Order: sequence, then C-alpha cells, then structure tokens
Amino acid sequence: MWWTIGKRVLGVLGILWMTAVGGILGANLLGIIGTQFFATENKDLYVMPWSHAGWYLGTILFFLGAVTGRLRFINGTSLGSSSGGTADESTAQEEKAVAALKAEQVKETSGVLGSAFAGGLAGGVLGLLLGANLLTFWFSLAYSPFAPQQVVSSVEVVHESQPAGSVFKRPIMRSSHPIALYLCLTPVALGVVGGATAAGVIALKYQGETAS
Repeated sequence: MWWTIGKRVLGVLGILWMTAVGGILGANLLGIIGTQFFATENKDLYVMPWSHAGWYLGTILFFLGAVTGRLRFINGTSLGSSSGGTADESTAQEEKAVAALKAEQVKETSGVLGSAFAGGLAGGVLGLLLGANLLTFWFSLAYSPFAPQQVVSSVEVVHESQPAGSVFKRPIMRSSHPIALYLCLTPVALGVVGGATAAGVIALKYQGETAS
C-alpha cells in the first residue's frame, strides 16, 4: 500500500518537475529568438512577452509529454589478557566481568553513533538533491508571467567555467532571494536530522533484539 502511494506521489512530482523544466527552457529559447530577430531593443519591455510566451509553450509541451510518458523524470579484533598472582580469584573475575560489560557498552554506543552519522550523511545528500529540484520550481516561477517583480529581479544568469579552471563556460542561474536559500537548505537540515534519528533508532532496536 505504502509503496503504491509513494510511487504515485513520485510520479506526480516528476510530472510537475518536468513541467517546470519545460517552462524554463521555453522561456529562455523563445526569449533568445525574440531578442535576436524581433525585439527592436534588448529591454524587458520587448523581451518579456517572448519569454512569457515561451514559458507557456514549454510548460504545456513538457506537461503533455510527462503525462503521456514521452518524457520521464528519471529516464575489529580484540586481544585478551590474562592476570595472575591475585590473592582473591573471585574479585578478579568480577573485575573482568565489569570491564567486559563496559567494553560492550562502549561498542554499542559507538555503533549507534556511527549509524546515526551515516544516516545523517545519507539524509543530507538526499535533502540536497531535493532542494536542488525545488529550485527548479523557483526558477520556473521567476520566468513565468505570474512572478512578482521582486522574484524576477532576484534571478540572474551568469557564465562560469565548468569545470573550474576550464576555458569552456556555460550559463548558470542564480537567485539572491532568501526563499531560494530556504528551499535548498531546509530539505538538507531535515534530511540530516531525520536520517540520523531514524538510523539511530534502528540501530538501538537491532542491538536490543540481538541482546535478547
């Protein structure tokens, strides 16, 4: 049941993501065409209508392609020691038992912390991927006719060398709006906390079952 629900949710998100990508690509493509061949001046007054028309066109085409399936979102070794020459053998046995118990507790604690760290790291990576995909919706909104002026003015396209130091440059979209930062970092924080908590709880439960 949960698998079916999760699969459907991912399918809907994939369609929405592809639609947002279509809006960005359409706005840029038709904006370039309008600027090069039809706009008398390279000003927002003349370029924006072309970008907005491209956003509508790209959004519709990619939405239909995603719905029909033509476009897809994801096309240790321990050494023992012996003690001798003790006056009280029972005391020595008790000390050894206590030491073994403490060592086991330290091992269990280290195992839980290690699992929590690994879970937090994995959750952070997944959160970063989710945040990056959420930014796609943000940039698509910025290119749409429905974006407030504050959102539009916060987005810019810069050309940077990719990879670093290369002579080849490609356009990269940036946004100075705080919402863009929240969209990227909030999933990362939630992923780290959620992943560490889940992994720690699972490790504790597993150790409890093993001990029993």
